[in-house]
Amino acid sequence: MDFNVPEDIQRLCDNVHAFMEEHVYPLEKRAERWVMEVGGPAYPPPIRELQAKAKKLGYWAFHLPAEAG
Repeated sequence: MDFNVPEDIQRLCDNVHAFMEEHVYPLEKRAERWVMEVGGPAYPPPIRELQAKAKKLGYWAFHLPAEAG
């Protein structure tokens, strides 16, 4: 049985790891904290921007089929 990770999967993992290092972890370390308010947005603008980047790269919920939205 071959337990080697296929090249395309390894590349995906490397790219997701780089995305996390470059965008997600620095956002988590920011000093400012966002508090959800009644009637306010579900996510602050920096999170929405990051979500858009992740979606554009195909990293947002890539484990779900396209028909799931």
